[in-house]
Amino acid sequence: MENEKYQDAHQDDRVQEILRGLAKGETREALAEHFGYKTYKSLDIYMRRKGFSWDRRDQTYKWAQELEPLPYEPRDRTKAGQVTLLLEQEDNDVRQVAQQLQFADHLEMAQYMKGRGYEWHDDKGNYVKQVGKIEPDLPLDPLEEDYSPPLQEQNDAQPTEKLEQYLPLLALLEKHKERLLDLVVPGGETAKLPRYVLPGVATTKTIQMVTSLKDVVEAYSQENNITQREMFEVALIEFFERYGYQHQVENLLHRR
Repeated sequence: MENEKYQDAHQDDRVQEILRGLAKGETREALAEHFGYKTYKSLDIYMRRKGFSWDRRDQTYKWAQELEPLPYEPRDRTKAGQVTLLLEQEDNDVRQVAQQLQFADHLEMAQYMKGRGYEWHDDKGNYVKQVGKIEPDLPLDPLEEDYSPPLQEQNDAQPTEKLEQYLPLLALLEKHKERLLDLVVPGGETAKLPRYVLPGVATTKTIQMVTSLKDVVEAYSQENNITQREMFEVALIEFFERYGYQHQVENLLHRR
């Protein structure tokens, strides 16, 4: 029975055309469009019905029984993780997922995912978690946007030989600008709390602290709409950077 199903599937003209297209380097999206599907997920359903599964490593469809079991990957159990899990299911799109998870619309969901360190990938049809510090989108100053210096001013702006010796120092100051501004103007506009997205899965760790400090942590968390986990992540990262573990933090955040 299994042999008959295997033979029937491999004699299917559409199956063969899909496999040939993938072997030539065509994407699932392009093949789906060729066959009149709205997305590659419909093509994926067709191949699954024929007994094939997608091989992520080789980027093609293979007879399901030929595939090795995929290694276990810890699942992100947060709301953002639910978004990616639902989008992996063939019949869902971003609007349906946004409705299921009670977002106002798919645009609000996109904004939420961006704030949690996820980025949309068209080729995957899903959000992918990024690693490193989340840089907020800063609006351009209208004066800076419209300003274009005169040609003479641009020519005069070339660094002189004397100025070039200070460029490494200026680069160092620029790298640590936020920390320097926090020291000079504590509590001002520049003292914005950084956000980080770290690799791995969230786990529970119990720590002891005095009740007075615990009360401060809880109050800050509520007043500034930030989770206690995010507070401790920021505190620990900046502690390690300042007191001798900067290299390990660079590796953790995949900085180059």
